[in-house]
Amino acid sequence: MIHFFYGDNDYAISQAVAKIVDDFATKYGHDNVVNIDVASTAVSLFSPNRLVIAKSLTDNQENWTLLENNISQIADGTDVVITDNKLTSKVKNLTRTKTYKALQVAGVDIKKFELLKQYDVRPWLQAEVKQRGLKFQGSALNYLIQQTAGEDN
Repeated sequence: MIHFFYGDNDYAISQAVAKIVDDFATKYGHDNVVNIDVASTAVSLFSPNRLVIAKSLTDNQENWTLLENNISQIADGTDVVITDNKLTSKVKNLTRTKTYKALQVAGVDIKKFELLKQYDVRPWLQAEVKQRGLKFQGSALNYLIQQTAGEDN
């Protein structure tokens, strides 16, 4: 399975990657999870039962183009998670590129992670607090939201 995550919400992207890593490591072990710096590392994507995390692949236009030309050569037992960092990406108009279209044709799991809308921040924060087994008073949540005001502040 190949996943491509992009968008403005880096936290949501990192959470989605962490979930995939946890699920894969449970099944195949942590030794088979490989994080690569695609700008400086050559790692084989062709070994069986391997999870490869390629963060910020779009930081280098050549890597993005190489992906288009080689996506069909990734072994069936290899899971790949590709992430885009909008701030450092060298690929313009990402969704209009040949590589993006090749990912769609190949059946890649493509997800865009948007920043939360202002009205979604409180319910999201309440769910995060509950999931982590913490307790906050409503006034504390309001204060936290007011002080951080999301990534737009």
